[in-house]
Amino acid sequence: MTVSGAGRALRAITLGLVMTFVTACGAALDAQSPEAAVASLSAALRRGDVDGAYSLMSQRYRERISLEQFRALFTDEDEIARLAELLSRRDGAAEEEAVVTYGAHEELRLAREGGRWRVVTDVVDYYGQRTPRQTVRSFVRAVEARRWDVLLRLLPEVDREGMTEARLRESLSGEGEEALDHLAAGLRSALDADIEEHGDHAVLPYGERFRMELVREGDTWHVADPD
Repeated sequence: MTVSGAGRALRAITLGLVMTFVTACGAALDAQSPEAAVASLSAALRRGDVDGAYSLMSQRYRERISLEQFRALFTDEDEIARLAELLSRRDGAAEEEAVVTYGAHEELRLAREGGRWRVVTDVVDYYGQRTPRQTVRSFVRAVEARRWDVLLRLLPEVDREGMTEARLRESLSGEGEEALDHLAAGLRSALDADIEEHGDHAVLPYGERFRMELVREGDTWHVADPD
């Protein structure tokens, strides 16, 4: 396995680890706790039981990755042994998280704190601009809801000069509105991607070759170039 192949394997197993309880998709854990699930996964990898390791993956993961694809990722015995060793030396208790899907695309994240579930997602500031990621999410939500007032607010000050909601709507009608929907779909798939932030500028790469550029003006972030 090449270094990049080993990296893909590590990412695949990490993404599929059942260290969170995902309530929305109804996935059931074979182990009694996240820690037990990780221990079982480590043991399965240590003995070369790929089928057993795969059975510990969530239903959502198995819908994306077939057993054959999973098996193909782990052809380097040394890499598997190293991963099993790393998993067996995990530190502390696992953090429990739940994800509830609502509406067409929205997710509400919760975390267990002191035996109770608490909401992590910012549900009040729905179109917030406090961070680059929040601004990208607000942009996607505004496009999907056709909130022209929000889209106007998300523009940098220089682009808002002389612009009104009506003019913005008119400029994006027809093919422009179609392109906007396509843009929002691409951005939604990249909402959890890494954002490069440098001072008052930030860039979110998405798709194969696109980038969304953002700028900070005062305390808020704005969409400078959605590409």
